[in-house]
Amino acid sequence: MHPRFTIHSWHNDGSVNEPWMHPEITDIVREMIRLRYRLIPFLYTLSYLAAERREPIVNPVFSLDDTLHEESDDFLLGHDLLVASV
Repeated sequence: MHPRFTIHSWHNDGSVNEPWMHPEITDIVREMIRLRYRLIPFLYTLSYLAAERREPIVNPVFSLDDTLHEESDDFLLGHDLLVASV
């Protein structure tokens, strides 16, 4: 869900990790890619606001409420979309 979308990796030993190497989650990865494409206009808008108004693309959850200072992997995309770990 970060603005830079990467679903693969490369290691110093030359091995790679690609989504199609894990057929048990191929359908999940496919749905995440489809979601990503639906979010592209929103992400472009966030990128524009970051460039023009210096608004952050990724925000901490506590930007919603000062009492939410617990450590968490959850974050906001812009000010409107909560990305919560499951």
